[in-house]
Order: sequence, then C-alpha cells, then structure tokens
Amino acid sequence: MSRKVKLVTPKEYAEIHQVAYTTVLYWLNNGRVEGAVKHETPRGPYWELPVDTPRPKKMSGRPPLTDEEKAQRAVEKLGLPLFDQTPATRPKAKAKKSTKKGKGAK
Repeated sequence: MSRKVKLVTPKEYAEIHQVAYTTVLYWLNNGRVEGAVKHETPRGPYWELPVDTPRPKKMSGRPPLTDEEKAQRAVEKLGLPLFDQTPATRPKAKAKKSTKKGKGAK
C-alpha cells in the first residue's frame, strides 16, 4: 500500500522549518531537499516538497583535504621541494644608465 504524503510549497516549507524562502529555493536548486519534485508548466516551474522531509544538514566550513593536499602540506611544512616543481626564476633586471649630467658635461 502506498503512503500518501502531504506536499507543500517552498513558502510553506520555509515557514515550517523557520528559514528564509530564498534559502529553501537555494536548497531546491542545488538538490539538497530529498523528495522534492519540480513540475514544469507553460507559465514556469513550481516545486512541491514532502512536509515530513527534514531540513538539510548545514554544510559550513572548508571541505576536508584530499590525500594529495595533505601530502603537499606535509612536504611544505618540512621545507622539502617537490620533484615536479621547478623554481620560478625571473631574469635579473639590467642596470639603468645614469642620465644625470654632471658639471663638466656638455
């Protein structure tokens, strides 16, 4: 037997979960609300969300480092050069000739 789930609009979902309507739209556009359905109509799309869907988890902060990034940071901390890196060298600037005229210059 299929269970009938009450569907709500994003505005109602925002009121239920006490968040801004624009935040709910952001979650929907990024696929963070499970069970949300987007309907296309000639006048434009609209969303329906199950009322019992929990609020998405907060994803704040920096994402965890990959193993390669951890290894690179460890090497940098020890001060060892990486094999695939070549030092960036700039050509030395040439000395400019002086254009000052002395007392004896004509």
